[in-house]
Amino acid sequence: MASAEIIRRLPVDVVAEGITERKLAALHQVDTLNLMLYTILMIMTVLTIWIFKHRRLRFVTSYFYYEANIVSYCLIVGLIIKLCTNGNSSGAITADVQLWNTTADVDLPPDFLRLSVPYYDGISKENQSILLRYKFDSNVNVFKEGLLEEKATFDSEIFFNILLPPIIFNAGYSLKKGHFFRNIGSILMYAVCGTSLSVVVVGLVMYGFTSFVRLPFSLSETFLFGAVISATDPITVLAIFNDLKVDSDLFALVFGESALNDAVAIFFEVLTFLSENFIFTYIGVSLFTSQAHLFNIWFILGAFVSLRGAMAFALAIRNTSSPQMRIIYSTTSLIVIFTVLFNGGLTVQIIEWLKIKCCDQSSAELDQGMLSPHSHNRWDKSLLPQKWYDFDNKFLKPLLTHAKPSLVETMPRWCLPIAKLFTTDLQYQQMHCIEPGLYIGAVNEAVDIRRLQDYFISRVLTVDMFPPEIRYQSITYLFVIAKDLPEWNLMDDFDRCIEFIESAIRSKENILVHCQEGISRSATVVAAYLMKKYNIDENEALFRIQAVRSIVCPNMGFMKQLNLFFKFGWQVDRNRPEYKLLALGKWRKLHEGGLTKSTISEIISPDPDEFSPANSTNCPKTLYTCRKCRRCLYTQQSLLEHDKKKPDDDCADIDFILPVKWMAESILQYEGKINCPKCGSKLGSFIWSGSRCGCTAWISPAFMIHRCKRVYAFGHLIVLFADSLQAPYIYYLFATYGYKESDIALLYAVGLFTNLICGLFINYILQKFERRVVCCVCCVLTSGSCFLKASSDYYVLMWSRIFDGVAATMLLAPFQEWYLHEHLNRYDFPKEWVAITFRYVFVRSIIFSIIAGYVAQFTEKVFETTVFPFLLCVPILSVAIIWIFCKWAPNRQEMRSGNHLWNDLTRAKRILLRRPNALIVCIIQSLYEGSFYLFIFMWTPIFIQLNPDANYSPSFGNIYACFMASTLLGTILYRRLSTHLSISNLLSIATACSLAGMGFSVLVGYPGETSGVKYKILLLTLCLYQTGVGLYFPVMQRQQKDILPAEARPVLLALFRVPLNIIAIGALLFLHSHDYYGNWLLLVLCTALLAVCLLTTFLLTSLSKHSDVDYFVLQLKSDDEPPLLSE
Repeated sequence: MASAEIIRRLPVDVVAEGITERKLAALHQVDTLNLMLYTILMIMTVLTIWIFKHRRLRFVTSYFYYEANIVSYCLIVGLIIKLCTNGNSSGAITADVQLWNTTADVDLPPDFLRLSVPYYDGISKENQSILLRYKFDSNVNVFKEGLLEEKATFDSEIFFNILLPPIIFNAGYSLKKGHFFRNIGSILMYAVCGTSLSVVVVGLVMYGFTSFVRLPFSLSETFLFGAVISATDPITVLAIFNDLKVDSDLFALVFGESALNDAVAIFFEVLTFLSENFIFTYIGVSLFTSQAHLFNIWFILGAFVSLRGAMAFALAIRNTSSPQMRIIYSTTSLIVIFTVLFNGGLTVQIIEWLKIKCCDQSSAELDQGMLSPHSHNRWDKSLLPQKWYDFDNKFLKPLLTHAKPSLVETMPRWCLPIAKLFTTDLQYQQMHCIEPGLYIGAVNEAVDIRRLQDYFISRVLTVDMFPPEIRYQSITYLFVIAKDLPEWNLMDDFDRCIEFIESAIRSKENILVHCQEGISRSATVVAAYLMKKYNIDENEALFRIQAVRSIVCPNMGFMKQLNLFFKFGWQVDRNRPEYKLLALGKWRKLHEGGLTKSTISEIISPDPDEFSPANSTNCPKTLYTCRKCRRCLYTQQSLLEHDKKKPDDDCADIDFILPVKWMAESILQYEGKINCPKCGSKLGSFIWSGSRCGCTAWISPAFMIHRCKRVYAFGHLIVLFADSLQAPYIYYLFATYGYKESDIALLYAVGLFTNLICGLFINYILQKFERRVVCCVCCVLTSGSCFLKASSDYYVLMWSRIFDGVAATMLLAPFQEWYLHEHLNRYDFPKEWVAITFRYVFVRSIIFSIIAGYVAQFTEKVFETTVFPFLLCVPILSVAIIWIFCKWAPNRQEMRSGNHLWNDLTRAKRILLRRPNALIVCIIQSLYEGSFYLFIFMWTPIFIQLNPDANYSPSFGNIYACFMASTLLGTILYRRLSTHLSISNLLSIATACSLAGMGFSVLVGYPGETSGVKYKILLLTLCLYQTGVGLYFPVMQRQQKDILPAEARPVLLALFRVPLNIIAIGALLFLHSHDYYGNWLLLVLCTALLAVCLLTTFLLTSLSKHSDVDYFVLQLKSDDEPPLLSE
């Protein structure tokens, strides 16, 4: 009853609103509890079945399917609700009802009831009433249960409008059309005749039972019950049939009859699963909570004549207004529950007892639909059905189900982003047939016995970190441990994997190759098999796999291994350095777990010191020894070759090697030093994580033996840096001392003459004295020259220029000779590395020259004295002397008997007479380098003469840096053009570039009015000339190597320096005597020399035979041939 105490002194509408709020709050709480209850039941059902299958409880999973589980849970919950509520109203609001229409019959209820509830507000003297209107909801009952029990029994319209459509739609869409139409006659017989006969039999039997027990059922009502029970959807049995893969004809008969009785349409499969479970959830709960049940034992016992299902239950609950309909409702609920629990659980045992064939694969092509793209039947004559089924198989099936092929494979490439959006992970991971008998898939395919049986898989190759969790006795397994890492050595297992696949194909067995996702590792193994079988490369093999399985994408490391497999001739050659590098990569990952001497033994190279010298067959030909004690360290076979990231870049300063036996104890740590096992001197270092080579290639792990290249490069670059530090301010220093241009020209001429004389005897000096001593003498002479330039006395400056001329002769030859002896004679390194090392020094010397220009400019400006850059060279050269004496080993060239200057000149004369192209090369060198020597002198006075601001001196350091940057640009152009043009053509291009720059300088540098624009244009034109210089020197050095004989090359070069220096000295002494036009006349002379040089290059092009050898600098002699000198 409603509460007797009502809030007084309130209007009627306010009180009604309060009552409504209380009722809605109570209903909301019950609805929330109800929804949570059914959600928990669904989750418990799914988890229970998953646990049963995960624990491999075959008997439990075969008996308790989804429907049986959820019905069991819901029966228990419904019973708990029934016992716990005990008729409690649970807060429901009740009121006495007065019928306004007293003629209404309860058995035939009206559509609406208007209820008058008496109400007294305590203010007015008359009683009032509230009119409430209630709508008919299909049941007229005496309300004894609470709200929870009432809510647990749902409306029958939910079945027809929400839950049943997905089931019916999925049934029609998943129907196998081939089996359906092949058994259409039997299916129609069961659907029409069988159902009609069942209705008649069930109706007559039930009419007899009800008459016998004296129940008030008419014949029409028993026939109605028969119609409800007969037209059912056998959900449980079909689910078991599908999991067991029973005979396709039996499945089609049961399923086709069900589909024809229910409907055929399309909907989502996931809604089918949810709807089925919700239906059985409501059936189980409502068995105890529904108020419309009326149980009659006789009617129930007589009703078990066929399978029952969700459709029967949905039809039965639509009308429970009469006792007969309520009995039908209760009986149907019990029959459905009994059928699911008993008949569904015994289906497996009945199939085994009847020996019905399972896992049938006959007529597999019919499973894909009634029409296939390549069928040859009467349906081919109909274009419209064919197009429709093709569209269905390519687009609708992949979109609405997990069917293959996926949308990624069927849709056009421009639709790939959309296709990937609608393609599920399951479609990506499904098994694909690469070729007959060979399948590739993911790990979930390897543990699914039904999937393996579907594809008749009898062998499984696992390429993963762990073997499959489930193994079956009928399957033959091979497990290969592999990580999906670029440095992992998967190539080591190619042989046994390919043999395992080939044995399966020979035995006509189907094999599945899988990894975790079927993308990288398994695809690499399958690609290796295809490469060996068809003798193709890795790209072609990968293309064939991706044509079937588009997600395949091996990592870059595996692609490199496939490329090596192709280079090795489709076999694994474990003696190749490339393979050894792969083996090191694998051990780098295993090093994290700890290595011992026994586990690392497979990548240890033998100790070359253990070879017997008497056994020439076992002793390696190439040995690398310690610099100090000459102990044999490793052989050529231990060297690791790698792909250079930058072609023609230097990799000559470090040897990356395999660990040698004598390193076994020291390399067990993560990183450390490699010391000589005999004398203990440091040889190199190692680090298991890897290191970067000079060519930027990454080597992992890295065992590095450092060589003498950097020792040489550092000492030589210091000397070259000191020489570049003086270059910008030599002329300007003499000018600041107040000397005339003619006096300065004489100082330059003295230096050139000294260089000429010393150049004739430099070869004999190097043969007579130790090379390291000659290098130190060069540094001492240069330091003395810089120190003497601090004096303004003309004769002192003359001596400084004499020192400069002698030092310039020694600036290149002794340094290169020393390194050549160390490289070839002492360490026995490959000859090809010599040019790489000299190129390394040359390029960095230009970079250091650019830096030296800016340093000279900065120091001159800060200390306000022009001589400071020269004084700065003294400590720098002192460091070079200390480095050379401490780091460089002494070496000298042995004197060869019969070597005299006159004999060398005679041999050079014969070569020039017999080889005209050799004479032309020497003439080109004399003309070009003669102009270059003049340019070295005159560029400073020209900028002084054209300086637009007389109050400030030009920035000679910055100008010199620009010149060196242009030279570097020319060197870069040589490296780019040398692969496309011949050397003679490159020589013509270099000369033409210099001629153009010098010619424009003649036009711009004519004495006259000065301006800032004219000054900048002159700088640009001379930079163009320097670009040609940077291109000329490497081209000329290569041309000399190709044309001039090695034994006479030094003499020829020294001989033609005589006319070169004579041209420069004569021009300085005679043309520069004109104080105003002298510098401009030197520009004109340089232009004329370059013009003649260009014409001579055209003559050389027509006479020379070109070589393809690419050397950037002069190849110096070894102890067996004369050195090649270069200024």
